[in-house]
Amino acid sequence: MKTFMKRILAAAITGSSVFCAVSALAAEPMPTRAEHIATPGKNPASEDGSDSIVLNPANMGYQPAPELRWTGVGCSDAPKKVGCGHSFEIATPLVFGFGTGLRMDYVQTPWTAGFPYNGYDYVWLTYALGWKISDMFALGLSVERSYSIDSYLNGLFGVTAGLTFRPNTHFGFAAIAHDFNGPSTALLPPNGLPVLDQSYDFAGAFRPTGRRGLEVGLDLQYLQATDQFIPRGTLQIDIPGVGRARGDLAAAHLPNDTRRGVVGSVGLEVYLDSFSAGGGLLFGSGLGDSSSVGEYGTVAISGYHSRGFPLPKKAVKIRIESTPDARDHIKLLQNLWYLANDPRYSAVVLEMRTEPASSFAHAEEIVDAIRVLQSRGKKVLCSLEDNGARAHLCPQERARTVHEHARERRLTRRSRRSPPRVRRRLHEEPRAGAAHERGQGPRDHQDRPLRRERSARERPRRRLRVRRRARQGHGRDARP
Repeated sequence: MKTFMKRILAAAITGSSVFCAVSALAAEPMPTRAEHIATPGKNPASEDGSDSIVLNPANMGYQPAPELRWTGVGCSDAPKKVGCGHSFEIATPLVFGFGTGLRMDYVQTPWTAGFPYNGYDYVWLTYALGWKISDMFALGLSVERSYSIDSYLNGLFGVTAGLTFRPNTHFGFAAIAHDFNGPSTALLPPNGLPVLDQSYDFAGAFRPTGRRGLEVGLDLQYLQATDQFIPRGTLQIDIPGVGRARGDLAAAHLPNDTRRGVVGSVGLEVYLDSFSAGGGLLFGSGLGDSSSVGEYGTVAISGYHSRGFPLPKKAVKIRIESTPDARDHIKLLQNLWYLANDPRYSAVVLEMRTEPASSFAHAEEIVDAIRVLQSRGKKVLCSLEDNGARAHLCPQERARTVHEHARERRLTRRSRRSPPRVRRRLHEEPRAGAAHERGQGPRDHQDRPLRRERSARERPRRRLRVRRRARQGHGRDARP
């Protein structure tokens, strides 16, 4: 608990220092546009979740599993921030490397945002489709339409295209053309800014370790109507046992000291298995003035596991009541491979009531899956109720094996310390006839008869007893 509080305190101190540094920069606000709800701290080149619907539709093909997310941005103290409100999005992967998603943005503009916004709300509906050509390349396209009672904000239709290139696990690059059809490019008074013009993003992400534990990103946005560049840097760090910390910093009119507008964000998202929740702060002169502050929150439910708060480990029991055919065999292998890669499970029990495979080739594939489980640190327990040859391939892979009849025999052997009634009941349990004939007793994981092994263990004791009796008898006969 103390370590967790130290991590939270360090993140708060870092966010406070960045906030103080950004607040000290005096400038004019960021250019107002009919934008979507903000996605703070995420990079278009590396984001694979549902937020890629508006960030980069090409990344829809990289989705690992379905995701449902809500994001809310509050601008009570940000008078010039337009993208405030709520967004609801759902995304899922499809077949052949495709992925799709649908998002609704309910934007609540403040009254102080300026013409033509002035408190008029509007809604964006966005549909995205992405295709992962390979692990290196992906393409995507999205279409969107706006709805509002304001004539300037209603009926806007935009088309966005994206391209992602990931040469290896360390680097990722993306190029996105947002609204390249130009939904509303006319310059409006008093600031001479369009409602929604073409914009182009060029983003890159770098992961020093090749994993998502640490990521540094850079994003350069170009606004065509105003001929303006807005650079943006992102930083994402995984906090073990907690979640993921994010931060970004964007600046408009970067070379001009008097007009430079800066907007930054610092947030933390906490993971709990497939559930995540988080929030953070928006700050900077780009929101209105140097003291403007906004806030945001997000909640998501996904079909994949994210490392966060540790959860108790689980064990899975797979019972095979009939020999699987070819299709069922493939499903069994897929389940074993999934359990090997899922960190939530630490043990697997295979209860084999019959032959686990219809051929020795299928049995060898099950053996390979058991090897994969053991290589991932999973404990494997095989319970055999059949003495078939294919069922005994499990103990050859050093998996813990228990035979049903052998379990009864062990109970019989351990019952010497139990009361007489319990001892009698244990001895009177019915046993299978063929499996308990003399010399063919139940076998353990070393494939040796328990009855023969028990007699070998007791043989030295019997010899000692015979010798003692012989010595005692010889002593009595030797007395006069």
